[in-house]
Amino acid sequence: MALDKTRIGNVTSEQLEALDADYPEDTNAEVYSAISIVEIVKEDGDQRARAVRVRLDTEGDLLRIVAVLRAAEMQLLAQLGYSGGPPSN
Repeated sequence: MALDKTRIGNVTSEQLEALDADYPEDTNAEVYSAISIVEIVKEDGDQRARAVRVRLDTEGDLLRIVAVLRAAEMQLLAQLGYSGGPPSN
């Protein structure tokens, strides 16, 4: 079975629509870099293998890219309601 790439296309399309909505006529804003992260799961009988593929549109400052990934991680955690610190019991 070939990989179904529809999900990647849908996510990319949604991101572009959100950017158009957030920055409709802002001539001071520009897309500085883009990072694509895809998780692939392969099942073979009772075995499951996972792989993460990352693609960047930019070369050079890998520390800046790591900072962008960490900022995205913090944004996602905040959306999930995680505010940092140990979990409360």
